[in-house]
Amino acid sequence: MPIRDCPQSQPCALLDPKPVNAHCRTPFVGAIDFQYDPSWLAWEHALPLSLSLLCVRDRYIRAAVVAVSDNLLPDSMPIRRRMAERVHAQGIDAYDLLTGVGRDCVGPLQFLPDGIEPGAAGAVDGRPVDDEEIARLLGDLLELGEDEDFPISIAGAQEKTALLFWKGRWYKPLATTATTHILKPQLDRLPNGLNLSYSVENEFFCLKLTAALGLPSAAIAIEEFEGNRVLVVERFDRRWTGDNRPLHLPQEDCCQALSVPPP
Repeated sequence: MPIRDCPQSQPCALLDPKPVNAHCRTPFVGAIDFQYDPSWLAWEHALPLSLSLLCVRDRYIRAAVVAVSDNLLPDSMPIRRRMAERVHAQGIDAYDLLTGVGRDCVGPLQFLPDGIEPGAAGAVDGRPVDDEEIARLLGDLLELGEDEDFPISIAGAQEKTALLFWKGRWYKPLATTATTHILKPQLDRLPNGLNLSYSVENEFFCLKLTAALGLPSAAIAIEEFEGNRVLVVERFDRRWTGDNRPLHLPQEDCCQALSVPPP
């Protein structure tokens, strides 16, 4: 729901899928505002989106909002620039990118532009994809393949994408349906000479080792799509309902909780 003086094109933030706030940029200043929607504050189950954004009626601005928003995006500026070109975002800052790719973020938040209605919590709506299309999607990560119907954001330094795995097959989720698995393609030799051509096998081994030592570890698998080797990681920030619907799980990292923006 929009807050006063915000442009009508500003994205609305949802939490599975109840409107939480209006999230807007102050004209001429460029600062990002955040204010909880009154209906969210009045809800008996309301919770803060971050320990740095407590449930109060005051409007948050700048540092705290940037820390929470920016940490939902990839760390790498080249990756952000490719994302911005892919979805025709106006810039690579948190506001512009989340407006374009914020429908599926880490944790519970979803940013919906005008004209897209949120579905029911855990609603499943997606388009089936085969190995060939997944391979093309992975190839587009390093190019400027346009895919405006698939606006997701995954934080981190490595190119990656995410899909929904439901009832034994892969889907591109539509509307507010959550992704359930992250796909991390094989890396290559970096410009500095570091050889990461076995990145998939290395991460697979490390995660299996942590599990063998009794430490919490994500469910993983190595898969190939038309010759593209990837590490498939089950998302830690999703949970399944008893009737097999994926839900977003609230979580945040230390930088968001402590209001520390990325370097």
